[in-house]
Amino acid sequence: MKLNIEAIAPKSFFEAFDASNEPIAVTDAHLEKGVSFIYVNEAFCRETLYTKEELIGQNPKMLQGQKSNRALLQTLKERLKIDGFFQGQTTNYKKDGSLFYDKKTIMLLKDNEGNPQFYIGVSHDITKLKIALQKAHAK
Repeated sequence: MKLNIEAIAPKSFFEAFDASNEPIAVTDAHLEKGVSFIYVNEAFCRETLYTKEELIGQNPKMLQGQKSNRALLQTLKERLKIDGFFQGQTTNYKKDGSLFYDKKTIMLLKDNEGNPQFYIGVSHDITKLKIALQKAHAK
C-alpha cells in the first residue's frame, strides 16, 4: 500500500517528526539536479548546529567536508536511485566545523502514481562510539 501524502495533514505529518529526539530531515527527490532540505526537525538542528532557516533550501552537501567519504556518498546516491533506500554511516561537519559521524537511514516516499516525491532521512550521531572504537583499536 502506497502512502498518500495528501491524506495526511501536513501539520500532523511534521508534528510527528518534531516530537522525535532523533534528527530527521526531509528533502525533495531531485537527485539529478541536487536535493534540497524542505524540512528539518529541532533534533537535526541540534546535531548540526544550524538553524532551520539556514538549512531549508540548501543541499545536504553543505554538511560535507575534507573527511567526507566521496565514494560512499556516490554509493548513497546510487542506492537512492536504484532502491530508494540507503542505510549507512557518513562523516559530516557541524556549523562550527567540528566533525561528526552520522549513522543514517534514508528512504524515498512516492506519490500514488509511483513518482518520487521526498526523501526522509533519520540520523543518529555515533561520534562518541566511533572515537571510542578508534581508540580501542589503536591500543
